[in-house]
This record gives sequence, structure tokens and C-alpha cells, in this order.
Amino acid sequence: MHTVGVARLDMQGRTAAGDANIQVQMGGGTIAAAMIFNSVQQTTDPANQRGAANGSISVLNQSMDSGTVWNLTGTLP
Repeated sequence: MHTVGVARLDMQGRTAAGDANIQVQMGGGTIAAAMIFNSVQQTTDPANQRGAANGSISVLNQSMDSGTVWNLTGTLP
């Protein structure tokens, strides 16, 4: 999806429910992972899309800090 230096943002695919499996990878390993629920991805309002993007960045940062997979859930207006 996107590469900066040696880090790359990669989508590993979708679940049956349409949730996106997003990972940040460096070298041969994953350093952060998040499941972005399909309901979050369905927003069409530009302000809410920015909020969904900010939330996705936040859960990836929290994943990197904790070493666990985070989920971004919810229904946006």
C-alpha cells in the first residue's frame, strides 16, 4: 500500500465480514497489525473519513507499542 524508508504498510487481505487486515512490516517481520472493521470503512463523509484514517494510525501505533494486534471497530455516521 505504501512504503517509507524500510517500513511498508501492507494489506494482508480481508475477513469474510470485509474487515481489513493491515500490517506495518520492516525487513522480514511485522512490527504492527490492526483489523479495521468493515463498518469503519463504509463512511463517506470527508470529516468522518479523516477520523477513520486517524483511528487507523492510532491503533497501528498502539500495536507497535504493545506488540499485540488492535481492532478499530465502530459505526461512523
